[in-house]
Amino acid sequence: MTRTDPLSNPGTSKVFLQLCFGPRNPTTIADSLKIKPPPVIEQLRRLQELKIVKLGQKVGRAQNYEIDWKIFLDLFVGRAFLQKATRAQQQREEIKTLAKNRYFEEFVKLYVCRVLHQVTLLGAMQEFENSLLHSLTLKNPKKFGNKDTQEFFDKMRLWHTRARESMNICELVFQDSLARTLSPEKFKDF
Repeated sequence: MTRTDPLSNPGTSKVFLQLCFGPRNPTTIADSLKIKPPPVIEQLRRLQELKIVKLGQKVGRAQNYEIDWKIFLDLFVGRAFLQKATRAQQQREEIKTLAKNRYFEEFVKLYVCRVLHQVTLLGAMQEFENSLLHSLTLKNPKKFGNKDTQEFFDKMRLWHTRARESMNICELVFQDSLARTLSPEKFKDF
């Protein structure tokens, strides 16, 4: 019997989405999803096997779980981009560089936590590259005083130049997440 990828499981994705709001225990997650705790515990176990969820702080008798965003980001980038055999080496290097940017993690968090209302974790990973390629957000070049901000913006603009014109819900969430990541409240050097 073959085991399916936990990232393609809607239940696993719903549990992960609950953890996007911060550390939670299985009972709290189950109550939010209006189900019993045992299926939640099974999904948490699957996420722990992937190492993207870890034990958090214990509060009384309740054991919290939380997302390990660094490991998740590595998995996300690996699944979304780096394993595509058709991708040119230069593009792979650009993506690796982008993934090391300090704003990229926040951007991925925003994107994943918002798109999981529509798709599974695997679906979010698969749609991310398309969203990146189709993004129509970056129409006018901007100059930032901060090197990290400029590098992040320039990498995103590079993908924009390769964009096509169709958009789906994941691409709309992508645009919104990018706008929130680069919001004027966060960067006073606009």
